[in-house]
Amino acid sequence: MMIFGILCIYAVNFAFFLKASNLTCGIRRFLMGVVYAIVFAALLVKSVDIWRFIDIEYSVRKYSGLTSASSLFAIAIDLVCVQVIIPVEWLILVHPTASLLSETELHDWWWCDPVDRYDYSLALSMLYVMFLVLLTTIFSGMAWDSKSNYYESRWICVGCISTAGCFLVWMIVSTNAGPEYRDPAVALGNFFNATALLICLPIRKLLLLCKFKRDDEKENEIEKDTYAHMDHGTELYSTVYHNDGFQDMFEPMEGKPHAENGF
Repeated sequence: MMIFGILCIYAVNFAFFLKASNLTCGIRRFLMGVVYAIVFAALLVKSVDIWRFIDIEYSVRKYSGLTSASSLFAIAIDLVCVQVIIPVEWLILVHPTASLLSETELHDWWWCDPVDRYDYSLALSMLYVMFLVLLTTIFSGMAWDSKSNYYESRWICVGCISTAGCFLVWMIVSTNAGPEYRDPAVALGNFFNATALLICLPIRKLLLLCKFKRDDEKENEIEKDTYAHMDHGTELYSTVYHNDGFQDMFEPMEGKPHAENGF
């Protein structure tokens, strides 16, 4: 679910690359907050789960009933549905349209309506997402010392801090800069944010899996070499032991003459 949300953050940037129109303005309004809610709803549920079992060792039994995988997924989907309500109401109350503004004789800019409040409204539509980011930061911070999934809570916290920084930058630029910088600022903010989340979470897990795979291969090679040396030692011992001259030393001495010294 988190990876799907990160890919959607990359995809929503195309709505900011294209010029403003009724369609692109509607896509911006609806998807901008929803794609982030998909990511941080999953991360919030994950952070709470790590914090709740911070002093308990992993066990399959603890993930049953309301804590089963399907239940946790349903909770994350419910959190996303809350965010869906916000842009739907916005689209119903204010239909998405675009206007052509002539700032100078050389540049004409297409802006989403209402021109004077659109960027502020876009930032305000992210309030619920900011709340999810804040809660995720709190719970992942409380589970900072948890060794679950090789300190995954620490990387979730780092991802939340990176997201807060990206939000701060593109919201300030989009609400204060000129028209030629506003949409690119949002697009760049989304790009850097999604990349930071991708590095801190999925790519990190992928690197760990590759490392574990290499370690397993090395262990298997060591075990094979150990068994090969053991087999070679057994064969050598068997060859030496069954040698006639060596084996006679361990045969019973009955019926054989003794030496004068008693041996």
